[in-house]
Amino acid sequence: MVLLVSCMSGLEPLPSDTKDLSMSLSFPVLNGKVGISDTYYVGLPNINIGEDVPDWAKHDTLYYSDTLPVDLYQIYQKSSAIKYLALKVNVWNEYPIDGIVKMYIADSTGAVLYPFWDNHSFVIPRGEVFANGRIFKPSYKGSNIVFNSEQIENLRNAQSLIIEVKLGLKGYKNITNIQYFGNYHLTCEVGARVDFILNDF
Repeated sequence: MVLLVSCMSGLEPLPSDTKDLSMSLSFPVLNGKVGISDTYYVGLPNINIGEDVPDWAKHDTLYYSDTLPVDLYQIYQKSSAIKYLALKVNVWNEYPIDGIVKMYIADSTGAVLYPFWDNHSFVIPRGEVFANGRIFKPSYKGSNIVFNSEQIENLRNAQSLIIEVKLGLKGYKNITNIQYFGNYHLTCEVGARVDFILNDF
């Protein structure tokens, strides 16, 4: 799910020339949950845990991938200079297994304009659950990505945000707890902040 509602805040005192009006814009880019029903797996089962578990539980790795629209064109078109661009990524993991997230910003052809975390995985520790499967405490990990001037210019043609989630079952010992996995989610939120000079006011 993508939210495109935006709000403006942080107006500085009016300059002598209103064409140089400085603006700050904050808006949500992504707010979505990933659950077992959304995932897929690749290859033959790698875990020998019997037949009385769901098919997905017989694989050592579960994957989820989605591509979401991100259009910064209006910001670039309406401004003479973007002074600051940053993304805030928040991830919560309810699963009692580690979650791994990769994210990319791509153009209309799918070419990667910016790989988050230098092409490395963003590992979210496992959440805590009770013995009866109820969620005790989701784990949390956040990341701030601030773009330099060259990267800001490169993102002018950004069209999509690609998110890839990997859940690893390999080595997970509590087989009886797998029956509760359908209740858990990995939640990802991405917000953006842009400071820019407005061309016309």
